[in-house]
Amino acid sequence: MAQPLLPRQVLRERFDLYLNEAEREAITTRARRLNLPVSTYIRKAALSQRIQAPPPALNIKAWQEAARWASNLNQLAHAIASGNATGVDATTVLQLSDAVRALRLQLLTHDAIAEGEST
Repeated sequence: MAQPLLPRQVLRERFDLYLNEAEREAITTRARRLNLPVSTYIRKAALSQRIQAPPPALNIKAWQEAARWASNLNQLAHAIASGNATGVDATTVLQLSDAVRALRLQLLTHDAIAEGEST
């Protein structure tokens, strides 16, 4: 998931940058595609930091739903380990738990944009 922005009081130093209209439009377009403020996009690009778009709202909703599945699987695994669940294959539960964990990670992960790569 994208890192939160620093508090406003930390980011109060202004930096002037001169661009022609085409450069400004290109930067603005890239920032919009990533759903990032232009200043955040420029800062991350200039510092060679990973530029990652926040996940879409649909992915966040699915991630939250999958959290309930993960919780239920953890409860089931605990019941198996404590001997309170019978007739349930522990290996299958663990494999399913791993699959849900991987799915949740995929929902929040985006490829970073490499420096100089066109978008």
